[in-house]
Amino acid sequence: MFVYSGKLKWFSYGKDETFVIILPNGPVRVGDAAYLFFQWTVDAKGVKKPNCFQNLVVDKVSKTQDGNDTFTLSHHYYSWEITTEQAYGKLNVTMSNPSNAKSIMSLDRIWESKGEQSTGTVRVWTGKINWSRFASDEMAIFIVPEGFGEGKPVLSLWQWTEDGSGVKKSPSFRDAVQKLEAGAGSGVKFSYHSYYDLTCTWDDKTEKLAVHMKGPEDNKDLGEFALSALLERHSHDWNPAEPIPKKAELEVRLPQAQPSLPRILTPLPFPRTLFDVLTHTSSFVDQAGYLAKYAEVRYNALDAEIHVRTQQLDAAKSENGELKGQVKQLTDDLNVEKAKATDLEKVLGNARNEAANDKAILTKKINELEDLLREGSNHDAEDHRALEAARKAYESERAAKDDLQKRLDAALLALSELEARLKTALSQVSSLTARIADLEAQLTVEKKRSDQLRDENSILSKELSELKTKSKKLQSDLSFANNELKEAKEEMEEKDNEIEGVKRERKAAEDVRDAKELAFKDLKKKTSDRIQELEIQLHEATNA
Repeated sequence: MFVYSGKLKWFSYGKDETFVIILPNGPVRVGDAAYLFFQWTVDAKGVKKPNCFQNLVVDKVSKTQDGNDTFTLSHHYYSWEITTEQAYGKLNVTMSNPSNAKSIMSLDRIWESKGEQSTGTVRVWTGKINWSRFASDEMAIFIVPEGFGEGKPVLSLWQWTEDGSGVKKSPSFRDAVQKLEAGAGSGVKFSYHSYYDLTCTWDDKTEKLAVHMKGPEDNKDLGEFALSALLERHSHDWNPAEPIPKKAELEVRLPQAQPSLPRILTPLPFPRTLFDVLTHTSSFVDQAGYLAKYAEVRYNALDAEIHVRTQQLDAAKSENGELKGQVKQLTDDLNVEKAKATDLEKVLGNARNEAANDKAILTKKINELEDLLREGSNHDAEDHRALEAARKAYESERAAKDDLQKRLDAALLALSELEARLKTALSQVSSLTARIADLEAQLTVEKKRSDQLRDENSILSKELSELKTKSKKLQSDLSFANNELKEAKEEMEEKDNEIEGVKRERKAAEDVRDAKELAFKDLKKKTSDRIQELEIQLHEATNA
């Protein structure tokens, strides 16, 4: 695939608008598709900024003297004559209308496929973008040139009304790879980053693409973009896109001596005339074609369903892996918190033991002091000092007890928090375990369904192959009958020519006969007149 970008210039209707051309098969051949996308500055009805997407067909491909390709694109109103340069690195486009007004534009290639021939389904979505102060109702296009899949390319291009540098109608092209996301249901969800973070969700029922964009200026949904082009060319297609043909030598062999289909030797209701036989043969060929087409459509539907279910399986596997990773992380966190709780319980037990010992010692000292006080009321200065020391020791021990109590309260609070976190973690682990079991069950069901679809595909492929073989045989018979009809027509034309020749000869003879009859009548009249004249003269001579 080749993607080109340039500027549309078409009088007052298209003033310096971004212009995109897509050649989905790369170098073109007659019959290939080509996609053109731009927006009018204003259309003939006065509408401002309407999008214009054209799905056209290539015809009249020729070579220039320097080896480049020149081709035209058919359209109901405008004509497009395109000449390639630099091995399709650049396109020179001449746009014209029935009044022979012309405009010449140049587009540069901004993207091309890498590696082998692509087999994915090409999808192109178009719409409008509104973004902060930079884009107001501007054209936008999104492309998946190789279909959906992890690591596959995704292209986007839109036009800024005015970019950050102050340039008006500036194109912004993004070339990135898809990162599949879970939670798309029956569709596909992927994201990519290219300065902006974009998340796209494809709905397989409506074929629309919902886009969300996040950037420094804003974070919002851009809306749904409509599918403008779809090109099926996956590996299971019966008519894959072919590479450019090359000249080569090859060995040839005679066809099979025996017919592929068994001949029917029982009486059949053959029509009498050649024309009726051909008419019935054509009807049988049409019926065979209908059956072949039905089988092909059914095959393509099953094949598409297999591809979608494969993508869903990949997304489910990815989500399953993420959930297992979360379970492992939560389990590790749970083990760490359990270890912390065990250590805190040990510290709490030691603190309780120390507090009990300190309390016992303090109680003992208080009792001793009370005993001393009871032994005598008259005490000297030494007794006062001892009593003061005991009082200070009591206060110190009391402060130590208060500090220890605070530490105990803090430890109890931390332990309560840990127990609450442990309960939450256990609940999350239980929920994730149930979710994993549910996903694994869904995965098993999808695998069985996928195997069933593959079996149905195999049967339909075999039936389609047989129908195509029968169709080819009927087409061969029809071709043979057409040749006989052609020979019969040629023979009839020869007979008609002979009859026309005889008619012309007869007409010529009749003309000669008529001419002789006229001459005879004229001569007879002249003779009669002369005889009458002589008789008159004779009569006059006799009377004299």
